[in-house]
Amino acid sequence: MLVRRDIVLTSAHCLAGPIDHVTIAGTATSVIKCERHPGYEPGRPAHDIGYCVLGDLPAVATLAMGLDWRPIVGAPVTLAGFGQSSALAREPPTLRMVDTTVVGIGDGFLASGSPTATACRGDSGGPMLVNRDGALYVVGIIEGATAAICGSPTQVVPTGLDRDWLAAGFATDSKAPFSRGQRWGLGCAALVACTLLAVLRARRAPRVRPR
Repeated sequence: MLVRRDIVLTSAHCLAGPIDHVTIAGTATSVIKCERHPGYEPGRPAHDIGYCVLGDLPAVATLAMGLDWRPIVGAPVTLAGFGQSSALAREPPTLRMVDTTVVGIGDGFLASGSPTATACRGDSGGPMLVNRDGALYVVGIIEGATAAICGSPTQVVPTGLDRDWLAAGFATDSKAPFSRGQRWGLGCAALVACTLLAVLRARRAPRVRPR
């Protein structure tokens, strides 16, 4: 998802191959570089986070990050993604959202949702959101499933755990000013590797789906 006009935030495992562009609102946008967290290890959720710096600045709204958010079990959150509605579905990308809660906290990750209110294939790299006074903030990145895909709580990497790396990288690599006041906007859709990564205003659907 776009967290700044020149920054797409996603999972590290979605950045395994070379990426030269992303698609935003139906338009191919060049990518200058992508970075994965240096502490990321394939197959482990901790530090499964990364970003791409765009060569052009899309004229679309972005979604701010809530890097100071601290998860607790029972905290209300929203999962969002463009993945499938079920494990066997084969559907065109459609934004789906589900309101749920944090159900567990692990070492470098947390679990949110339930077997029926969760993420599914294609949702990796999408956001976990919290509502603060009517504004939505990105507080985590969907990494995968805690057990059965599309049928167990979602495994999420909290952005706050890697806030220092993100802040340093954004300050070094990006060229657009960062605004924490930017809101959930219309029509930006970025496709990076294994998932659609942007943010759209859309009506809520009964469930979302990671990988």
